[in-house]
Amino acid sequence: MNGGENSAHVRFEDPRRVLARHGLYPKKSWGQNFLVNAGAVATIARACVDRPGRRVLEIGPGLGTLTAALLSQGAKVTAVERDRQMCEVLAAELADEPDFTLVEADAARFDLSSWLEAGPGVVAGNLPYHITGKLVRRAVEASPPPLRSVLMMQVEVAQRLRAQHKTRERAALSVMTQLRCDVRIIARLAPGSFHPPPKVSSAVVELLPHERSRLSCEELARVDTLVKAAFAQRRKTLRNNLTHIEPAPPLGLETAFEKCGISGGARAETLSSEDFVALAQALDLI
Repeated sequence: MNGGENSAHVRFEDPRRVLARHGLYPKKSWGQNFLVNAGAVATIARACVDRPGRRVLEIGPGLGTLTAALLSQGAKVTAVERDRQMCEVLAAELADEPDFTLVEADAARFDLSSWLEAGPGVVAGNLPYHITGKLVRRAVEASPPPLRSVLMMQVEVAQRLRAQHKTRERAALSVMTQLRCDVRIIARLAPGSFHPPPKVSSAVVELLPHERSRLSCEELARVDTLVKAAFAQRRKTLRNNLTHIEPAPPLGLETAFEKCGISGGARAETLSSEDFVALAQALDLI
């Protein structure tokens, strides 16, 4: 992505200048890699803000590069940041912004559902690599769901989120996400888009919740339990992974396989999301 692409009229200041202004350096131990690609910042901001006044929850705003861009598009931003130094920078840099609220907290523990209950909103952020899966799950499982989530992550994780059945990338997170959302990669970023450059490429993913789901949140949670068990040991068959699933199916595991036309000798990655729903129904989980 070109650094100037889509960047007109979106506020952007190179994070390296902000770091210098505050006498700071990226913390390697925290995995801090700041986005310095103006075009990518503009793409994310525009994907989040479809109209002035849109509520956006930003995960890990860091130096406030994306935050400022979101505000320039008319968003009302709640930023959740756990690094005290970053909080001090944000407070100083965005002190005069009436639509900016800073919450010093761990995003993995932030009460996302309560924030969404206060009104429709969008979730955005550059996710730390080591807890990407956890934060994605929190976004897609939130009730009520966000209008959409626009998240930057390692490209391999992005590919896993959209992986279809019968592919090696398919994982429990693929199924759990696709049961709830349409998954779209809207940008791919080389390491040079960040300071310092990470050792991996990144992607910006848009997660758009399905307009209508025939399953309730409780039913989806029970399907999730089945999915996690099925993927528990990837090299094992469905039969082996699900032998001790709780509660035990009233008609037996083999009868359930037969009822929904699924082979017990298959592996989890060969099943579509709808296959898992059908299997959950046959097992009397939903």
